[in-house]
Amino acid sequence: MCCEDRLAAELRQRNMRMTPQREMVLRVLHDLPAGATAEEILQQVASLSPAVDLSTVYRSLDLFESLDLVSSYNGPNNERRYELLTIHQPHAHLQCQRCGKLQTIDLQTLDTVAAELLGSHRFILRSEHLVLPGICHTCSEQQSAASA
Repeated sequence: MCCEDRLAAELRQRNMRMTPQREMVLRVLHDLPAGATAEEILQQVASLSPAVDLSTVYRSLDLFESLDLVSSYNGPNNERRYELLTIHQPHAHLQCQRCGKLQTIDLQTLDTVAAELLGSHRFILRSEHLVLPGICHTCSEQQSAASA
């Protein structure tokens, strides 16, 4: 798994080590579908080692996020969700405020916005952590049908 090698190298540069707990959290992130909560990650980690608790999972996720291995976003019901970026290349999300549906969009979609922000405001958009709220096509059609 290439993400283990990358994490180990990043940790060595910071005089940190690859602990068994970090390795388990990383392995679980690698195997779970994109957008898992810390609690879902803990459930899987606990099957490997019941000694790992939720605070260890959160600390590992925070570390991985600071190393740009993981991105997080607020999913439906406002729960924090985590994705391993080495598998799911950096991307942004569109989130429906009615049904909670989450759609992944390619970062190239935001190139014009990112260029405008850089040119006008000297602001560098970190779009791999971006969730854009709105109303999905299905909910929009349902709303239009109800209004008619």
